[in-house]
Amino acid sequence: MFFNSSARYPHKPITILDTDKPSRYTLPIPQRTPTHVQNWYKKHLKITSSTNQMNSNITRNPNGQFTKRNRYILRITIFIILSLAILALTHYYIITHPTIINTTTTVDTSPAMFAQKIDSLEKSVVEQVRACESNGHKESDGLIIFDSNKIASIGTLQFQTHTIIYYYKSLYHLTITPKEAIIIALDDAKAGELAKDIMFTSPNLANDWLNCSTRLSLTSTIQAIKKISK
Repeated sequence: MFFNSSARYPHKPITILDTDKPSRYTLPIPQRTPTHVQNWYKKHLKITSSTNQMNSNITRNPNGQFTKRNRYILRITIFIILSLAILALTHYYIITHPTIINTTTTVDTSPAMFAQKIDSLEKSVVEQVRACESNGHKESDGLIIFDSNKIASIGTLQFQTHTIIYYYKSLYHLTITPKEAIIIALDDAKAGELAKDIMFTSPNLANDWLNCSTRLSLTSTIQAIKKISK
């Protein structure tokens, strides 16, 4: 490196040639003595050279190879591209090759299961009658309503005592007292079992609850259940 300067022309720029690089730098001269000018330019040129060297390291080294940082960024970029490609191929494969799962459902067709289903259907008819007759009352209410004929209809199924006495005799061959009939009528479980037997065992179907039977079309429902239960 050398300086081409003249103390006689302090107002003109000094041309500095860096012998290590083929480039030429032209920098302004401050109003200083030639000694100070040379020292200032030496210092400034050193900083500029260091900065240029640092900037050159960001891209490639003197051998033209990528630096470690650039190689790391390049590897990350390639990894991301490959990952996206693998995800796209996997998604395409899943769409074009759907997984078919074969499941086998075992249906219990045993006589016991069939009888349980029939019993459930019969009880559902009884509960429809109970909801219609009780008008929202529960067993604990001890519902007793006197009809226009001054005969009491008892419980959530609105049984009359003579009806219970009659069916206990005809269906179960049992003779019971009016007091026992009242207790049965107030017991939801016993009254419900008797109503189910009356509807599906006797020929009267649901005619003992004629108004509700007509409103709910229970005759056709009971006949259909009796038909499939044979």
